[in-house]
Amino acid sequence: ISTITGVGDNLWVCGSGGLMMRSTDFGNNWDVLTQVPGATLYSIQYLPDNSIVAAGFDAVFLKSTNSGIDWKGKYINANNVSPNAQCIYFVNENIGFAGHSYGLLTKTTNGGESWFSVIPDTISAGSTHYGVFFLNENYGFSVGKLATNFDMIYKTTDGGATWDLKTNIIAGTFRSVGFA
Repeated sequence: ISTITGVGDNLWVCGSGGLMMRSTDFGNNWDVLTQVPGATLYSIQYLPDNSIVAAGFDAVFLKSTNSGIDWKGKYINANNVSPNAQCIYFVNENIGFAGHSYGLLTKTTNGGESWFSVIPDTISAGSTHYGVFFLNENYGFSVGKLATNFDMIYKTTDGGATWDLKTNIIAGTFRSVGFA
């Protein structure tokens, strides 16, 4: 299992081999929702409009608009590249961000139909965004590691148009970011 999301007693998890499961009783019982062979999912998020989004290996992007009963799949492609999507965070049903390998950070403004780069990709497989979180449409963070094995924290206050970068704060790798 890579990650978990939920609201109330409803929980969803995703992981290796495209496994997605749902519990309607806060984890006492689980049902397999879908499997996407070969497409390991690294991140999943439940949205207030009963949508669920998930992303993972080779930038696969899955979306359900009915609480995980039916799924539609595509790939996150920005600037003709689609590296692994390590994390995903939607501010609302339209605006979302995905952190990738090769230092790429992408944004959608139409619910995942199309994506564009807000932090461009690099040639380094070692630079990776592992966590992304936004407090609102403008104020957000992305964390991970640079190819130099330094940790990184990116911050934006304008919806991803510009980013401030801090590095080598803990001499490790940040894997997630969130706020209560």
